Amino acid sequence: MSVQTKTMSRGKGASGIIGSAEPLARLHGIERTFPQGADRLHALRRVDLEITRGEWISVMGPSGAGKSTLLAVLGLQDFGWTGRYWLAGEPVHELDVERRAHLRGHAIGFVFQSYHLLDDHSVFENLEVPLAYQDLPKRERIARVSETLDRFGLAARRDLLPRQLSGGQQQLVAIARALVSRPRLLLADEPTGSLHSDQADEVMRLSSLSLGERRSSVGESEDRIVRLPPNGVSLKAIEREALLQALQRTYWVQKDAAAHLDISPRVMHYKLKTHGITPPRRSPRR
Repeated sequence: MSVQTKTMSRGKGASGIIGSAEPLARLHGIERTFPQGADRLHALRRVDLEITRGEWISVMGPSGAGKSTLLAVLGLQDFGWTGRYWLAGEPVHELDVERRAHLRGHAIGFVFQSYHLLDDHSVFENLEVPLAYQDLPKRERIARVSETLDRFGLAARRDLLPRQLSGGQQQLVAIARALVSRPRLLLADEPTGSLHSDQADEVMRLSSLSLGERRSSVGESEDRIVRLPPNGVSLKAIEREALLQALQRTYWVQKDAAAHLDISPRVMHYKLKTHGITPPRRSPRR
């Protein structure tokens, strides 16, 4: 899992910036627990973390250590945590759901391990989706998407659907979509896992240029490694709790819950079936 941030500097790494300004993201005393029978298990326990503008961080740890949970907290996709979190000067712990969603749409880019491309949208339309949340004029959205597709060598595939692409091409589209909104904080879950080494190095180069850095390969990507200790919480339990939270927040409307989790309705249906979650026949009134 990688955490990368945008900087106004064009130099390599975060040198010259560290200590000169308020951190882009700061976590203090973050805890996240999930129910397991009569007990509660800790996915994150008293996490303190500062991320400086321009810094590239890798978060490592064994399965169940809380890497995905930390990614969800940083990305404002999980609201069940306690502690304090500042992002771009905003006290996230004091913001309501609507203001958190606005901050997420304007400041954060996501690269998911399983792509999460919209099946019925073309490559161009998939890249345009995050820009719709920024209220950009249509002409600017078209220009920005076209520029990003050209940069990633995807211009010739702009009208294709995800199912018409190879796995590596789908991953490229997912990375391009995360960068098209020019996020200040980029969160990536094994972003180059489906690419061969040459492709991975090229993606790292393009991503770093988009974020105002100059790095030529995956091996040069890390400024710092954050290691999470094992805590005994299974990823399956964490995912099940996230699904239930999303359903409860959207009054058990599966389509809305899928949008809240930034996954397609088809993926949502599959996950609900996998975890044995059956929504009520009729959704409660809003």
